Amino acid sequence: MKEIEYYRPKFTRKLAASFMDAFIFSLLSLLFVVISKALGDITPTYKQNSSELDTIKLDSGLFLEDNDGLVRDVVTIYNLDTETNSSVVEKEVVNSIDNFFTYVDNNLSHELYESMIKEFDELRLDQKLIYSYEGNTYKLFIQKDGKVVKNNEVVIPSKSYISFYKDYIDNYALGYFHSKIDRVVTLEKYFSYVMAIEVIVGVLVGSIINYYVFPLIFRRNRYTLGRLTYKIGLVNKDVLHVSFGQFTLRFLIIFFLEIALSFVTFGIPIIFSFTMSLVTKKKQYFHDYLLGIEEVDLQDNQVYYSKDEVNAPVSKDDIHNFSLK
Repeated sequence: MKEIEYYRPKFTRKLAASFMDAFIFSLLSLLFVVISKALGDITPTYKQNSSELDTIKLDSGLFLEDNDGLVRDVVTIYNLDTETNSSVVEKEVVNSIDNFFTYVDNNLSHELYESMIKEFDELRLDQKLIYSYEGNTYKLFIQKDGKVVKNNEVVIPSKSYISFYKDYIDNYALGYFHSKIDRVVTLEKYFSYVMAIEVIVGVLVGSIINYYVFPLIFRRNRYTLGRLTYKIGLVNKDVLHVSFGQFTLRFLIIFFLEIALSFVTFGIPIIFSFTMSLVTKKKQYFHDYLLGIEEVDLQDNQVYYSKDEVNAPVSKDDIHNFSLK
């Protein structure tokens, strides 16, 4: 009589295999996100929309082309610029704001333009907007002849004004650019959808390769690379090889009910499944619990396709106690 016995793998080995699989999955997903992005970026529609958005950005006055030919907002460009004189930077950011006001007046509405100018003046006259020097405080801007102007009654470093202008661009002007220009809103929605598709494709392909293709290659024990390293296989409720159909169903549950759903629920399905593997009697993940699949230690054993396969027995009755301990 031939006895076939398996043992459940130790928690530390299961955990190590799971972390290794998660790491490989992450690398594969990232790789295919990059590949899908590279392919998406060269499509005619993407290139046309990207060029159109860059044109609008440059026309708005809030963006400039850097030395690498990339269109960036002026704050980012001058934050990276450590060589240009501060007085020159001040003139550039002021010019950027003025150009944006003109763009709004010419391309959006005069009412919005007037509202933005009023808001800008109120911000400049804020009582907290001061420069301190030798115990004295000075307003950066004052009201003169009905207009808000720089305080030239005292020498105030350009850096103080630059800080204000950058804050205004970051917290107000760019907000108007991204929310009030209809074509910009439409184009940025398009790019968001494209990015979402690229991520979905990357995660899907990474999942298929790591959790489906590799176990199909190592079909007897249904190894992923992590389980191959730590010799942890899968068996069905009869403690035999997990069939193609059952394994495919297992993968679909993992992807749609755990991985995909975790993206919109802050990882709750994955946490729940992992918790089940710790507290349930048979130490099964959620997907394995549903299908009656269990993990087994294969350091000194293997999974069998059928009871007939075990050492080519004379008869099926020669095998008994086919069990998991």
